[in-house]
Amino acid sequence: LIAAGFLGLSVIFFSPWFTNIPKSALAAIILVAVFRLVRIKHIFHTWNYDRADGMAEAATLLGVLILGIEEGIALGIVLTIASHLRKTSHPHIAIVGRVPATEHYRNIKRHSVETWHHLLLVRIDENLTFANISFIEDYLESELRRRPDTRHIVLIFTSVSDIDTTALEALELFNQSLQASGKTLNVSEAKGPVLDKLQKTDFLEQLKPGKVFFRTEDAVKALG
Repeated sequence: LIAAGFLGLSVIFFSPWFTNIPKSALAAIILVAVFRLVRIKHIFHTWNYDRADGMAEAATLLGVLILGIEEGIALGIVLTIASHLRKTSHPHIAIVGRVPATEHYRNIKRHSVETWHHLLLVRIDENLTFANISFIEDYLESELRRRPDTRHIVLIFTSVSDIDTTALEALELFNQSLQASGKTLNVSEAKGPVLDKLQKTDFLEQLKPGKVFFRTEDAVKALG
């Protein structure tokens, strides 16, 4: 507030004096003031942590310097939105197995776990929406082609908080395709709000003989 007050008074009472200052001097003053706001090292840290965010930051900086403030910020916003859409449309999906002597289930690519040749446990780490359901379907179909002996698929919904209408319709069609090939689709660890919405449809009835399991361990005991 104090700085804003001094700035306001300066603009009101001292503006005529500023007109006599050379533009080069004004530019130097602005550069000194802005220099500390430009954190190049932070861009490198962001790049190492998340390439998409780092690219958006770097593009915003270059855009401001080359194109102008408004254009640079607009470029950064567009890239950030594009990055978000890319992430949500290509969610992380993991085939999981059971950690020996426990009831914990982890990514088979990261841990030494138990698996079953006829049982496929799939954890989807994102809400199911129109933007990503095609990617999820393609992933599941690809895994089924790699595992022809699979008879039961369990979708682990620990990270799923919502399933939109388009995704639900796709799941229904996927379930019908599985049943036609003698396989069952099952769900485990679905959250209350997700189950509440599913119970308003006939999806759970269509799922049979597939089931909804409270825990993944329950699914493994029943199907494994």
